[in-house]
Amino acid sequence: MVPRNTCGLAYLAAHYRFGDCDQHVNPISEVIISPKSFYLISPPTYGTVHAYVLGKKRLPEAEAANLWKQMVCCVQDCHSKGIIIRDLKMGKFVFVDKERWVLCLRFKIYLLSGFWSMDCHSILLIFYL
Repeated sequence: MVPRNTCGLAYLAAHYRFGDCDQHVNPISEVIISPKSFYLISPPTYGTVHAYVLGKKRLPEAEAANLWKQMVCCVQDCHSKGIIIRDLKMGKFVFVDKERWVLCLRFKIYLLSGFWSMDCHSILLIFYL
């Protein structure tokens, strides 16, 4: 849920900067508009890389290499589209398939101050993934 104001529109614009065909960011499948908010609906995910690695304790080298390559591609894609990544953790990467083989980023945006009510034109927006 994001507020229906300039800040909420900035969030949507940042998310749609990736386009419909981007495979590296958890997409928005539906936007429900209410008088005060935008409700963003995403497809289900199947756990985080962090929880998966903790549960397995050890990964075969081929599996670890596959996950690492996908994480690097996700970050590279964000940078190529002008999205700044902060607070990057394994918990930000989620599986999009039940087999836990394909990754994407959970996309979130926060204001520097943490308050949505401030004027978006006068403060810096920082993207967290």
